[in-house]
Amino acid sequence: MKNPVFIIPVLLSFFVMSFLDLVGIGVDRVSSDLNIDASLAQLIPSAAFLWFILLSVPVGVLQSKYGKKRMLNIGMLVTAVGLLVPFFFYSFTMVLMGFALLGIGNTIIQVSANPLLIDVVSSKRASSFMSFSQFMKAVGAMLGPPLAALFAAKFGDWKILFLIYGLVSILAVVWLGTVKITESESKEESASFLFSFRLMKTRFIGLMVLSIFVVVALRYTRKVSAQRQGLLPHAEWHRSGDCKNQEKTEGDRTG
Repeated sequence: MKNPVFIIPVLLSFFVMSFLDLVGIGVDRVSSDLNIDASLAQLIPSAAFLWFILLSVPVGVLQSKYGKKRMLNIGMLVTAVGLLVPFFFYSFTMVLMGFALLGIGNTIIQVSANPLLIDVVSSKRASSFMSFSQFMKAVGAMLGPPLAALFAAKFGDWKILFLIYGLVSILAVVWLGTVKITESESKEESASFLFSFRLMKTRFIGLMVLSIFVVVALRYTRKVSAQRQGLLPHAEWHRSGDCKNQEKTEGDRTG
């Protein structure tokens, strides 16, 4: 399939995939808004990343049974719910629940998006589209901090970003759901849950799975640390907007 009608909604899923980068913003802002201790706030990335090691294999098995497109839509829908929960119900418990759902949805998207993209592009251009999909993901990750800062400065609520990204996720679900895609099917017998988890006993496979989990966790942990220490320009912009609001509040109280 070379028609953009099939390719664009699949590429949009990679943009949705980038929404997990909100973990970096969330740790910093939630700890400040709710007066949460920094060590307790680290439960937020844990709630999101735990699902990568728990669900990657089961999602692959379910994908073989129910199809890539269906699983991808489920992942984006779960992501949308995870984004909307902390926007409408802003408490530490709801934030943990929201980011847990965000992690579950992101795991499903990561497992299903690449195979579906291969199905909708020609084999000769598969590598170029795979590279472009990572560009889409990078764009989404890059937009998060400045948009959060913008909403905080203009509307006094950085959480509007959750609403915007949640609506984008729903749009991606609807768009992909209206497109009919012929998926490639493997002629080999699908692996069962038990067989998949037995592979973890193989030392090499177990180490690779653990390595992926550690690399992903380190990536976002470094972002969180950089934002908390003011090493990221966008984080500085975000904080400067908050500082102005805080100074204004203190000035009003003094007056």
